[in-house]
Amino acid sequence: MKDTSNKGTTTKLVEYASKLINLNMYWRRKSKKLVIAIVCLNKPNTSEKTSEYIWVAGINVEVSIAAGSLCAERNAISSAVTQYPQLQKQDFVEIAVAEFNTKTLELQPIQPCCLCGDWLRKLWGETWQDNVFTV
Repeated sequence: MKDTSNKGTTTKLVEYASKLINLNMYWRRKSKKLVIAIVCLNKPNTSEKTSEYIWVAGINVEVSIAAGSLCAERNAISSAVTQYPQLQKQDFVEIAVAEFNTKTLELQPIQPCCLCGDWLRKLWGETWQDNVFTV
């Protein structure tokens, strides 16, 4: 995993974090952590070698049920596909992920869990970690 993105994804993550200061604890009642992910996509309907990007955010949602929680990375990927159904696998450029402390307003690096790592491996193959950034 890398520290910064040359596509602006880590900057977008920092910007998005400020919107989550008052997120209700109900949504993160298991771990008490707030994890944010921002996925960078090639703008739909443009060539693969474009410099036009869009970003879609996701957060972890923990409602304490047997089926488990939803991680920020999977929520960001699923939200992107929901918002842009024409997306192709190759439109996914990179993802940034961090834990946000709403008391100190600091972002901390966090690694994707095993399940999210599997999802990211499906997108980018065995070199998936080259496409994952932390803050």
